[in-house]
Amino acid sequence: MSKFVCPTLHFISYLLILSFLIISTSMFVACGVLDGNKKDSKSGNSEGEQYIDGELSDWEYSEIDGGIVINKYVGSASSVTIPSKINSKSVIKIASYAFATWNSKTVTSVTIPASVAILEGNAFVSSNINSLDFKDKNNWIMELGSARLVVKSSDLSTSSQAATYYFSDNHCGHYWTKGA
Repeated sequence: MSKFVCPTLHFISYLLILSFLIISTSMFVACGVLDGNKKDSKSGNSEGEQYIDGELSDWEYSEIDGGIVINKYVGSASSVTIPSKINSKSVIKIASYAFATWNSKTVTSVTIPASVAILEGNAFVSSNINSLDFKDKNNWIMELGSARLVVKSSDLSTSSQAATYYFSDNHCGHYWTKGA
């Protein structure tokens, strides 16, 4: 008794396997596993990406005109340095509630790179942060409705001073931008 195998069945099986391989590869590329960059396991850096204090997977971010927005920190480190670049694009903005305890309960210290030019209102509220290190302490402006307040670099001179200033008098609830 010989088995008869339908050529159409073989073709359909081939297409299913091929589809699976294409989808799997696409997912790996989208997740950065097969993006061609070689990561240095000691520093956490790879060509075209700068991420410090953990993996790129510790960050939820989106691309906008001009750069990258950090939407959420989802890692587990207590001391975090926001990357200055992701996928060769500058990190320019920190979104509201990016470090809220419902995203990450462990963060107590954040270093903000000079590339960041916008802190949305409430970017660091509802968190356990007691230390904010602004790498560029100059030219910050706080939007207070229609008024604008220039933040003195002396108010940001140390990380504990910066955190005290940011969380005092509801300064954290306002939009901060870097002026010229």
